[in-house]
Formats: sequence, C-alpha cells, structure tokens
Amino acid sequence: MRVFASFCIFLFVFGCSTPSEKKELKSHDITHVKLGMVDSKLIDSDFFNGSESIILESNQFSMLKIIDRIFIDENKLFVFDAASDKLVCFDKNGKYLKHIQNVGRGPNEYSSLMDVVHDIANKRLLLITDYPYSILTYDYEFNLIDKVTLDDLYLSGVVADKSLILLRSELENMLPSDFYLDIYDLKTKSFIESRLPIDANDKGLYNQTGIFRGKQVTSSTSALITTKEEGLIYEFSSGDAKLKYVIDFSVLRDEPTVWRQIANPFETENYLLFNATDLGILVYDKNINELTSYTQGVGNFNYLGGATMNRFIPIGGDNNLVAFVYDPALMKQAEKNIQVFKEQNKDVQVNNDYLDFAKAVDINSNKIIFFYSVK
Repeated sequence: MRVFASFCIFLFVFGCSTPSEKKELKSHDITHVKLGMVDSKLIDSDFFNGSESIILESNQFSMLKIIDRIFIDENKLFVFDAASDKLVCFDKNGKYLKHIQNVGRGPNEYSSLMDVVHDIANKRLLLITDYPYSILTYDYEFNLIDKVTLDDLYLSGVVADKSLILLRSELENMLPSDFYLDIYDLKTKSFIESRLPIDANDKGLYNQTGIFRGKQVTSSTSALITTKEEGLIYEFSSGDAKLKYVIDFSVLRDEPTVWRQIANPFETENYLLFNATDLGILVYDKNINELTSYTQGVGNFNYLGGATMNRFIPIGGDNNLVAFVYDPALMKQAEKNIQVFKEQNKDVQVNNDYLDFAKAVDINSNKIIFFYSVK
C-alpha cells in the first residue's frame, strides 16, 4: 500500500519533572478566516489525490469502537481507540498483529488510556495514562521499555521542534486552569515552561459543557493546538507558541446556543482542514482565502447519522495524509435507508462507489479506513 512510506513525526521518551517557567502565548502573523458557506457534500477529488482503503481484520482482540489516532511506520498500522483504552497493531493489509489493553490496578496497568504519541525517530509508542498518571513507552513489538510517573493528568500530546507539547485540562472545578499547556524539552529531559493559550475572560467560555470528539493537539507541517475557546487555532514552531488562525463563525449566529469547538486541525501548503461542532469538515483554501463547511464528508452517504465520515483523522508529520473511518454496520444501515428513500421517490444524492462498497462489506466487520493524500 502506497501510504506506508517514510513519515516524520518526532516524539520522545521523557522523565518526570515539574514545569518551571510560565508564559502566555504570543499572537503574531494571525490569519483571520471567515466561514463563507455550508455545503452538504465534500467532493474528494477537489482536495485529495485519490484514496486507498484497508478493512481491518475482525477478531476478539482487534475490534475497535472509535478510532482516535492512526500512526504508520515500517509497514505497520498503529490504531488508538480511546473508548476501548486500547492500542492495536495491524500490518499494511489490515491483518491483526497484537494489541495493548492493560486496564486494571496491577503493575504497568491503568484505569484509562488518554492518548498515544508516536516517536518515529526512536521507533517508540508513548501511552499517556490516567490513574496512575504516567507515560508508558513501548517498542513496535509492544515490549515495555520505560515508565515515567507524572504529577498531572495529561489529555493529549504531540512533538514539535524537539519539544513535547502536553495538554492538561483547561478547567479545574469548572474554573480556568492557571496554566495547562506544558512544554517539555527533549534534549534536557525536563519541563521548561507552562502556558495559557486562551482568553480566560471570554464570555461564556466555561459555561459550555458540550463534548466534541477529536484531538486538540495534532501534527502536520507544525504542531497545531485548539482549546475550548471558539474559533482559535494555535501553532507551536521554532520553539514558540502563537495564535495562528482566528475562525469567524458569525454567519451562523442564528444558532447562538451552539459553541463550535475546533478539533483535528491539519495543515498543508495549500489547505487548512479541521472539524468543528455541528459543522462536519471545514476546508480553508489558502490560495483563494475561502473557508467552506462540508456536513457529509467524502462518503456522501445521506442519512448516515453518527458515522465518522464527518470526522477525519490527521495521520501526522509532513506526509499530507488524513484518514476517514467507516463503520460497516452504519454503512449497511445507510444502504437500507437510501433504498427506502428511493422507493419513496425522494431526492437522494449518493456516491455510487461508496454504496457499492457498503453492499460488499460484512455488517460484523471491523472498521474500514480510507486514506487520502491532501493536495
């Protein structure tokens, strides 16, 4: 499979220490982007250079609920499922190899698996855990290499410029956390500073209790960071963190109760892609300064509520790859719904290639991943 090339995501193994210096994020060279329109369907050929698919093997160890991270290296596919507190390894054809799911109270076990980061330079996988707060480091064969105990619970992590960006909760007892973005220096193996990349006085920010699935810290051409604050995307590069994009959703202010949190930011030379609450996939074309929301994703199955086609997963690094995940059971349900609507003479626009794919899959199969290269 062509997507299994040499990718660049530089992460690391680190020791336990306490952040020492605290700074606020800088804002400079900010790009203001206004949402122009909301479209129903994303035509994949507009932004992507074709796709390749993998049907993941189905067995008692490999089955996944919701995929949160995907990493690729050495013809292996590492898939993180936070809902199952599990990391699964497949080969390039989707064959199951092994998994980690050490939920418990024994040695090297955890109550929850918060995130997984990929240290491709050292061929390591770092598991960020809850209770105990720790980072468990494994090699590609899932041998435990190191364990580090942490003072805080971290929700997510990514590496940029030889530093690890670790995200803690933005709220403590529903109040703003003083500093929650911790920066860890890979060379000295110590925390060097903490930052607060939000305006804590933003009205209504901490009254929003809705949950939007997706990662707030990602890696593409640089590390991108989002917060609970609506419409802001930060960047960490050249050893500094700064506000990079301000997204204006004012065209949708007829829906004042919806708080649009951004997740899964992914950037290439020509495009910025991200997800936002109730808006599906958003694509900002840098060349024409135009932002469009696509509510149905690349599969364009009508009436497929709850499917992850409206949410993409950045693969990370500078490879320009993103993934869309499909659930066979939902695909089968969509197939039935479409047939019913057609019999009722309702106008249903369907991507026939995806519909044929849905007819062919087994309803009890594991997830199906489509990989796209962003133009």
